Amino acid sequence: MQLTFTVPKETTSRFVIAVNRTPADLPSVVPWRMSAPHRRQAAVALGSPRLTITRHGPSHVVVSSTASPSCQPRSAQVARAAARAVAKAYDGVIDDPLTGHVISGESGGEEEPGVFHLADDWLGWQIDVAKDAACSHRGVRSSACTPLSVSSRGLRRFGMPEITLDGPVCGHGHRPVEFLRMVAQRLLTEHLSWLSANPSIGVRAICDHVRIHASRGLEVSGYGGSGCEGSGYGGSGRGGSGGVGRGPADWGAAGPGLGEADPGLGKAAPGLGEGSGGGRRFVVVRLSRDGDGPEAERLKVGPPVEFDGDADDWVRPACEESVFGRRVPGSVGGTRLRAA
Repeated sequence: MQLTFTVPKETTSRFVIAVNRTPADLPSVVPWRMSAPHRRQAAVALGSPRLTITRHGPSHVVVSSTASPSCQPRSAQVARAAARAVAKAYDGVIDDPLTGHVISGESGGEEEPGVFHLADDWLGWQIDVAKDAACSHRGVRSSACTPLSVSSRGLRRFGMPEITLDGPVCGHGHRPVEFLRMVAQRLLTEHLSWLSANPSIGVRAICDHVRIHASRGLEVSGYGGSGCEGSGYGGSGRGGSGGVGRGPADWGAAGPGLGEADPGLGKAAPGLGEGSGGGRRFVVVRLSRDGDGPEAERLKVGPPVEFDGDADDWVRPACEESVFGRRVPGSVGGTRLRAA
């Protein structure tokens, strides 16, 4: 089956810099003191909604960028590169309100990389204590600790819903955040490729069952997709300098996100399988709406429909198999995963 979500016409990235020295001459900093991979694009976009820099009193500067999702991740990179230049020039600290990340000290003054990596503070997490839930670490239900509810922060910057684990999970012995990060990498890789080919379509349909392989990291080089042509960002299509520089190579003949749920589900370990030819192992997740509205703000990540149990029973072996490369007793044979 498939589910749909609305792709917004525009998304906004905003970075707040708290400076130690009064920013008296911002035009001399952006774009001229920016790193080379982003300087030219900043010069073209500066003063437009794609790159706006405003001073708020003597101690704060706000850098923002509003652009079509098809211009991502390039427009967000250029905006953060400008924020880094301001922070370096005025001994500042950068706050990303969307992810909750704060970049301070030497890290805040580093140059923005020319290649996009999701792990470079583009994804944050909202972790809440789940109410009326008990821990089941090592198979023993206990009230000694309180399970957690985990959701992403930052994916909507790229025009897609945030993701959340379907049900509370315990943090003992497994890493639900690392597992959700791999799911985010898989979904965002596919989403950016789709945006490159469909820059003006406002609704997207995806398969509700997705394979998650060992993380190799999401890497995007070059500019935005074809929807950014003529806007100072350039670029075209996929791969090379125009879109996704690297992504899963084993989506199958049906194309990314269009295949059927894996037929090997429900073997000894829930939702676990092996790639063709006994290659890399994978976990199958089921996506569903987090709410009944036409525009789901979040997608729930849960076990496949064949699994009979709660989220904690599924996440533990899934995390051990996909994140740490550990063998799950009784699981399907194959090459063990190793975290990238």
